[in-house]
Amino acid sequence: MSILQRVVGQQSPTINDLISLTDPSFDLTGCSSHFRMRVPGKSVSAIDESEAVTGTTAPPNSTAATVYTPSVTFAALPSGLYEFWHTVTLSGGAVQDTPEQLIYLSQHAQMPGDLCSIGDVKVAFEPAMQVTTRDARIAGLIVAASQMLNQQLDRELTPQSTALTRRFRVAYEGDDLHAGQEVDLAPYDLRSASSVVLHPESSSPTTLVANTDYVLEPLNAPDTGTYTRLKLSDLLVYSSTFQIGFGYANLDITGNWGAWTTDTVPQVVREACVDTVRSWMRQNPAAYAYAEQNDPGMLTPAPAPTFSIPPGAWKKVQYLKRMWL
Repeated sequence: MSILQRVVGQQSPTINDLISLTDPSFDLTGCSSHFRMRVPGKSVSAIDESEAVTGTTAPPNSTAATVYTPSVTFAALPSGLYEFWHTVTLSGGAVQDTPEQLIYLSQHAQMPGDLCSIGDVKVAFEPAMQVTTRDARIAGLIVAASQMLNQQLDRELTPQSTALTRRFRVAYEGDDLHAGQEVDLAPYDLRSASSVVLHPESSSPTTLVANTDYVLEPLNAPDTGTYTRLKLSDLLVYSSTFQIGFGYANLDITGNWGAWTTDTVPQVVREACVDTVRSWMRQNPAAYAYAEQNDPGMLTPAPAPTFSIPPGAWKKVQYLKRMWL
């Protein structure tokens, strides 16, 4: 069975079909039709809308051409595999359903946080995967793998965000009321800061000046081009009513966050995500392992199936692991 494909969010092109009845007692002349869709296995219709009927012919081989113009409701459906069919009402009032067909709604673009694409995964299979029936499953695994890689690395590799304010804790240590503190931005990655405010909860917050009150680190932002720490000046007094009461001060940072867009993810990171998704699909982690053998004749036991990051994929990205202060 062939699978019709359309793109999420689009109301074109139309979905055209030809209904044919060979029973001479059924006449499609003057009929009306509803286009219906549902998730396979579900009884509730996701779409149940009228469609145009043109070009009807009389028995004994009665035919009717149906034309469904996708609606706003159709465009709002999430990606995935659906069944569709036509419910035809004959001029005499009898109702006839056509057999179900398959339609797959795909995302035109990657999800903002994806570290690889469906195409990357499908091409990596040997031979390359040609069918679309597993695209929805691949897309879901890409989201999960991307999130897990970010979590395990303690980074914000994707997605990017702009003009977003985040609050951090500035710990108070010892009896020195001067800051001189390293503020870890974990688990986030900062591309640039437009505003840094100390004591944002107070009636008189302090707006800090870059390279006077604070500096972003590491210098030159290697690997990702982002900052993972902020150092406050030793000359900055950060005592406040809130700090005295709770033992730490608040720091708000407004800026642009996230290392990369889905299009600018480095190839080595993209490949790590692909390896992770492939291993989850095939449940053969041994094929993605990274064997370190001291004895060339030693056999490495195959690990049990798992939904963790394969060793081979981790080797590709472990250089990005956040270094804690």
